[in-house]
Amino acid sequence: ALAIYGKLGPGGLRLAVTLEHLADVEADHGGGLATAERLLRQALATVEKSAPGSLTSSVILRDLGEIVARRGRLKEALALERRAVQIQRKFLPQGNNGEEARTLYALGRAERRLGRSQEGIRDLCRAVDVLDRQWARLGGAPEAKTSFVAVFADYYQSCLEGLIQL
Repeated sequence: ALAIYGKLGPGGLRLAVTLEHLADVEADHGGGLATAERLLRQALATVEKSAPGSLTSSVILRDLGEIVARRGRLKEALALERRAVQIQRKFLPQGNNGEEARTLYALGRAERRLGRSQEGIRDLCRAVDVLDRQWARLGGAPEAKTSFVAVFADYYQSCLEGLIQL
């Protein structure tokens, strides 16, 4: 896929998204966090040339933050994830999108690992608040809503565990 995009021309959102997906596969199935980080940095550079400050860049920033956190560079992860939240809030109604919830969850986890428990719990619970608002807007059968909650069960559990520890 990368070779095809190279023939079509330099950069572009499609290339950035492809790099982001490859990084996801590498991190989750290949175990290569260094390779995933390199791919995400390349994706970020690509998207910043063609669509700086876009929602696509916010997803890449968040994913890069998660990889950097997994590699132990928590302060850098916080900076990346905070940038992602700022972009998401610029384009989408605050507290009304799943991408913001995922980013707040990543931010909260990194904050807690840094020993910033209150900030971390705040962001973990903000992620749950975002999901609750999204869940309330879901249509369809109760099974669909149950499936939604099941996918994000870790978010709810992390928020509750944090509140109990306070």
